[in-house]
Amino acid sequence: MQLASDDPQDNGAVWTYCKNNDGRLGARSAWERRNGLFAPVLEFDWDTFDNPKAERVTITADDLATVLENGQKQFTKADAVKALRVLTEAGRTACYDALDSDGRFSAHLSETRGLLSWKA
Repeated sequence: MQLASDDPQDNGAVWTYCKNNDGRLGARSAWERRNGLFAPVLEFDWDTFDNPKAERVTITADDLATVLENGQKQFTKADAVKALRVLTEAGRTACYDALDSDGRFSAHLSETRGLLSWKA
């Protein structure tokens, strides 16, 4: 048995036969926990279960160039972080790290009076 998702509010569970000494393995099945009992889930999204969204997002130089509009505009770090989070779905800390003046993209970042811009 395993959880159907990483969402702690999701009551779904998936049962998979891991071993059957005397025959073929049975088909996996999806269930919902209800007051200590399990009810079958007939229309379970197996595609999402089998292909979960990658948890770790890698922010690239192209992402920063897009957010900072290739140097055409200047942004506060907070606004750039918000835009980067929307574009990449990365976490807040990862976005701040990517925009760090001493970070891995520092050669492409310019900060003047608290405003960031992209330099190619």
